[in-house]
Amino acid sequence: MSGIINTTGSKSGVIGVTELDYSEGVWTPEVYGSSGSTGGRANSEQVGQYTKIGRLVTCMWKYTLTNNGSWGGDMYVAGLPYKQAGTAFLASGVVHMHNVNHDDGSADDDMHGLGTSDVVASQDYMWINMVRFNAGGVRLPWSKIGNDSAFRGTFSYWVA
Repeated sequence: MSGIINTTGSKSGVIGVTELDYSEGVWTPEVYGSSGSTGGRANSEQVGQYTKIGRLVTCMWKYTLTNNGSWGGDMYVAGLPYKQAGTAFLASGVVHMHNVNHDDGSADDDMHGLGTSDVVASQDYMWINMVRFNAGGVRLPWSKIGNDSAFRGTFSYWVA
């Protein structure tokens, strides 16, 4: 669905000074490592939805691995519905991770499975960061991801 929302909340066919571009739809999240290759990577779930109002895009996504393949480096998610505007800090989100090995040994503990996402400036992908309660956040190394890891999250970012 797409259209224009004016200040009274109704739709029209013409963009005016006080109207916002509106669209919603689906996108397909793709999960990668920053080095290596796909190998035997496979998934059982790979879904995403987005809403764009004006320059603000809000996305929801879910991805479940059945085989983590041969990737290395840090995890990122590609295929975002729009490229981010040219400023790196104008994006944020939260990711719930399941069956991700954390340094504290809590591989199956969802309470420790919170993360953040950073959409990369002028690109259509985002980094996934692990949140360590006593040490801040770091990018999620692919080595921490198991064959049955699952991710779901929501994030917002600005487009040009």
